Amino acid sequence: MRWVKHLTMAHADPEIDALLEEFGAEAYGVYWLIIEEIAAAMEPAKDVPETTRSMQKWASICRVQVRVFRKIIAKLRVRLMIVRKTDDGRLTISFQGVPE
Repeated sequence: MRWVKHLTMAHADPEIDALLEEFGAEAYGVYWLIIEEIAAAMEPAKDVPETTRSMQKWASICRVQVRVFRKIIAKLRVRLMIVRKTDDGRLTISFQGVPE
């Protein structure tokens, strides 16, 4: 089992707090499900924490509709994460940083 270190008050981080105010707990869940998915795919030799999936797969992992995922990920792009699409239309998500 892999683990991700974070403080018990991660929700109080100003960026996470703004996300919670705008979207509620659903966005907080999406955020942490993305972190868990990327952490599970990490390999020791890989320096950049990132994972590529289709938009539908990301939404499925996060247990939300694609339309909801798009709205939340747009806000995460601005506030917390780097998001880019690859040539084949798949979405690569990598971290700028995780609130501690």
